[in-house]
Amino acid sequence: MVIKTLKDLLNECLSLKNITLEKLAQATGVPLNFLKAIVEEKINQLPPEVYTRGHLKKIAEYLHIDPEEIFQALKRQSALLKSGDVFPTHRFKLRQKKIIIGVVGILLVLLGIATYLIINVNHHVQFDVTEPKSNSITTNDSMITIIGHGQPLDTIFVNGNPIPVQQNGEFTTTIELIPGLNSIEIESKKLFGGSVKITKEVFYQSNNIDTIASTTP
Repeated sequence: MVIKTLKDLLNECLSLKNITLEKLAQATGVPLNFLKAIVEEKINQLPPEVYTRGHLKKIAEYLHIDPEEIFQALKRQSALLKSGDVFPTHRFKLRQKKIIIGVVGILLVLLGIATYLIINVNHHVQFDVTEPKSNSITTNDSMITIIGHGQPLDTIFVNGNPIPVQQNGEFTTTIELIPGLNSIEIESKKLFGGSVKITKEVFYQSNNIDTIASTTP
């Protein structure tokens, strides 16, 4: 048994009754463009389902065909054309717009990541510690502030502890010193690999130690 599509069914009925598309449109009130979309297999140009069912019912009544049979024939034709839906253009117009916006957003994110990678592959890590300026200092303060600048997407560690980086790349933290020599390691780790380290040697000369030493007999 041959399974007929709506196009086949409509052409067969028109041929048997010797009726043209123009005459069918005039007799049923169904738009001629609707009938042409069926025979030309332009299913995506059909109106929303509620209007399509109404037109098909008029056609079925005029041609003495079961309305459900003619609608099922349209579904078969749509499946053969791999349209995915009988009425995609109107029903999913808004959804398609959202999908397009989502895809564009993803592409922009990927473009941003690719740009970041290109810049950082071809350039050294932009990383600097501005305070303390010297790599070796002596201080009487028990606390020292570390200030520097890196890349916003990189991670900064001070003595192994992660430090927040602002959007402009600046970072700051305060370290408590112990009496004597303090070695402070500041490291910048890139998002996609690679790192740079800067070490500051800070000698903390505690006033308490000097006081104890001066009062000792």
